Amino acid sequence: MSSYLFQKAGIFYYQRLVPMDLQSHYRRKMLSFSLRTRSHKQALRKALEYSAKLEAQWTAFRALYNDPFSGFLRESMSHSSSRVGNQDTAGRSFAEAAEYYLLHKGKNRGDTFKKAVERACRYLFKATKNKPLAHYSRSDAVIFRDFLLNKGLASSSITRVLTTVKAVYNFAVSEWGLEIQSPFTGLYLDRDSGVKKRVPIAVDDIRRIQQSCYKLDDDLRWAVAMISDTGARLAEIIGASVQDLDLDSDKAPTLHIRPHNWRSLKTLSSNRTVPLIGAALWGARRAASNAQDAFLFPRYNKADLTNTNSASAALSKWIKAEGRTDYTMHSFRHSFRDRLRAVECPHDVIDQLGGWSRQSVGESYGQGYDMSILAKWMREIEL
Repeated sequence: MSSYLFQKAGIFYYQRLVPMDLQSHYRRKMLSFSLRTRSHKQALRKALEYSAKLEAQWTAFRALYNDPFSGFLRESMSHSSSRVGNQDTAGRSFAEAAEYYLLHKGKNRGDTFKKAVERACRYLFKATKNKPLAHYSRSDAVIFRDFLLNKGLASSSITRVLTTVKAVYNFAVSEWGLEIQSPFTGLYLDRDSGVKKRVPIAVDDIRRIQQSCYKLDDDLRWAVAMISDTGARLAEIIGASVQDLDLDSDKAPTLHIRPHNWRSLKTLSSNRTVPLIGAALWGARRAASNAQDAFLFPRYNKADLTNTNSASAALSKWIKAEGRTDYTMHSFRHSFRDRLRAVECPHDVIDQLGGWSRQSVGESYGQGYDMSILAKWMREIEL
C-alpha cells in the first residue's frame, strides 16, 4: 500500500493510476489527493480504505459492461461501454510501457539495465513498429523472433531480448489493468542456434600470460593479472577503486567488488569480497601504488563512467596474441571455476568467490563463508 503514497511538504498524498479499461470514466488518468496527515500510520490506514472503495467501484464498472444485459443499456451508456471496450485498442504504446517499466523497475538498477530495455525496444520497433499493446499479435511476435535470428544473434542474446520484451509487456498489462495476453509468451527458440561456447584458458597458458604481465608491468597487465587469479569480470576490475582494496588484512589481502556510481554490478550476488593470491595480489599492489586518484585504473574511468568496451577490445586482442584466437578476457572466469573444481572446492564456496547466483534457497541463509576459509581455497589454486 506504501506504493500509493507520497509526501509533499511533510503531508501524505494518495496516488493511484486508473486502469486503462476504465479511464473513460474519469477526468484524469492519475487520481491524486491529500490525505491531510503527517502520520505514516494514519496515511496507510486511509490508503487502505480508499483502495478498497476504488477496487469496489472498478469491479462494479467492469461487471456492468461485461454481463449479458449490457446490450439493453440506453444509448448513452452503450456509448460509454463501447469506449471502455475500445480503450485497449486506443491505449498506450509499447514505448510508453517501456518508459513506465524503467520508471518503476529501473530504480537503483545500473545503466546496463536501462540499455537492455532500450536495445529491446529498438529491435522490436524495427521489426514491427511501435504499437499500442493490444495491437501486437502472435504473428508480430514471430516476426520479431525471426528478425533477431536474421541479425545473427546467438540464441542466448535473443533469449535476453525476448525476456526483456515480455517483462515490459507483462508489467504494463498488470499495472494498467488490461485484459489482454502477451503474444510474446511461449515463443519457440532453438537455444543451441548460434551458440559459441567460451573456451577456458588452459592453466599453462594462464602461467604464460601471467609471466608476460610481470614482464610488461603496465596498467593493462595489472588488470589482466587481477582477473586471471580472481575470476572477476572485466568491468568489476577496471571499475574498482583504491578503497576497494584491503592489502593489510589479518586474514588475507582482499578486493571488495561492489557497485559504484561509475560502474554497477551485473547481479546482486556479484557484490562480494575476494581474497587476492598470486598474480592478482601482484597486480593489485602495482595498481594501488601507482594510483593518482580514487580509481585503480583511471585510464578507463572518465566522466564518472567506466569504459569497459575500450578495455575489452585492447585486452582481448592481446590475450589472443598470447594464447589462442578463441580466448577472450571472459575465458579467465570460466578457467577460474574449473580450477576450483579441480581441487574439489565446494560449489557454494565457488559461487561465493565468483559472485554466481546461489543454487538453492538454503544457500542464501546466513552470512556465507568466513574470509579465512575463502582464502584457504584460493591458495589451493595458486599457480
